[in-house]
Amino acid sequence: MNLHLWLPPIWLLGAGFGLGLFVLAVAFGITAAISRRAGRVLWDIGREGFLLPIFILAATMALIAIPASLKTPVKELVNSLLHRVAPETVDRQYTVVVGHPETFVFTNQLEQLRSVKIEVDHDLNIRPGGDESDSAVTATATPERPWEWQRGLHGGDFFKSEGSLHVTAASDEPTTLKVHYLIRPDFPESQLLPGTALALIGLVGVYLAIRLAFPKTSAVAQATMKESLAQPLFWLLLGIGATALLISIYIPYFTFGEDIKMVKLTGFVWITILSLALGLWTASVSLADEIEGRTALTVLSKPLGRPQFILGKFLGILLPVVLMFSILGTLFLCTLSYKVVYESREGAQMDSEFKKEHEEWQKGMQSSLNWQYCDYEMTSAIPGLVLAFFETVVLVSISVAISTRLPMVPNLIISGTIYVLGHIVPMIGNSKMGDRELVSAVQVKFVARFFATILPVLEHFDVQAAVSSGRWVPIEYLGWAGLYCVLYSSMALLLALFLFEDRDLA
Repeated sequence: MNLHLWLPPIWLLGAGFGLGLFVLAVAFGITAAISRRAGRVLWDIGREGFLLPIFILAATMALIAIPASLKTPVKELVNSLLHRVAPETVDRQYTVVVGHPETFVFTNQLEQLRSVKIEVDHDLNIRPGGDESDSAVTATATPERPWEWQRGLHGGDFFKSEGSLHVTAASDEPTTLKVHYLIRPDFPESQLLPGTALALIGLVGVYLAIRLAFPKTSAVAQATMKESLAQPLFWLLLGIGATALLISIYIPYFTFGEDIKMVKLTGFVWITILSLALGLWTASVSLADEIEGRTALTVLSKPLGRPQFILGKFLGILLPVVLMFSILGTLFLCTLSYKVVYESREGAQMDSEFKKEHEEWQKGMQSSLNWQYCDYEMTSAIPGLVLAFFETVVLVSISVAISTRLPMVPNLIISGTIYVLGHIVPMIGNSKMGDRELVSAVQVKFVARFFATILPVLEHFDVQAAVSSGRWVPIEYLGWAGLYCVLYSSMALLLALFLFEDRDLA
């Protein structure tokens, strides 16, 4: 089953959860030693509601990391974390003449080499240094097409025992080559471990801060969350999502080597749609039904303001969504790591009539198949999950605003319509239709831009283009998308407060 390929990324994930739990346990122990009362309060908060399932998920992944460590280069990964050195980009220039081949050594430790690019003014033949066999992998660099290699993407086994290249001039004239290579004396994949730990600690820290700083709002949120988790819908959607993610590993997509991208896209869709369904349903049932059934009047008769009630409901609706994203997102990342290995194995078992057509793809897949490639496919999906969560937060805030005035069915219809329009209206507004000298076309574009200004631009959270091109989503983009999410959600909640302020609850 090639456990040594797809288990190391999962080990990094599980070890990160374990490290986060350890840090939280140490912090709790110090707090309890200083103040027994504070320790008792934290213990009670951790045992109920939202944090307990998160701790169970983290502990489960930490336990999975124990057997996974048998197939993981744990020592090398830990050394990379303890002796981290900044990456170094090296640029060098050489001259090669006919009949005098040269061997260039980049590093004696191959794992330090991350990428190589060779630009030439004449044709040049390239093969890995130290490999004198007739079956050695060869490549060619031309002035029009420089030769490039990147670990995990372009022929992971091109280099054998050392980071060196043996080059031979293919032209009668001297060939000048410019070599650009990146040396990073650590495994960058190891950063997933502290990243996971920080994510867990941050999530717990934010929840505790809100819980302790806003007790009345947190009380409403806690009651709303318990009500949502008690509904069969949460567990039904969670079961559907888990089943769909596991089945997606074995579904043939017939995409000529792009099945991994299809698994990513379908995974994003499943997690987003199921989380949206949970959030919109909970907002409709919890808020609209309480207002219509006059339960909200009983709650507001206590020392609790309407803004606290609305914000508490919003947080209480959002917490089950965060829980669903955490569980399904972790399962999704694990399935992606295994899908890389499964896809390579299935590609090698194709019928003979298709093998010639896919020969180039199979060669690239097999040559780059290592645990770093599995890690790349897994971690590159994390920004997509973050953007999908931002999109869900925006739509849940809108649903909360609608629930202050309308019952469940209209709320679901309007929220679903906003979801569709939020994706297609910006495309209509940016189309070339308005460039025509037609009144109807200009009107269509004006209406599209009008709705694009009012409605959320959900295209900001779409990662289909990045996944299709195999690119990472930059951290700067995540920051701007998060800011847009916060601003639009805040405006939607302000609208909810405005609509609810003069609502007659009697």
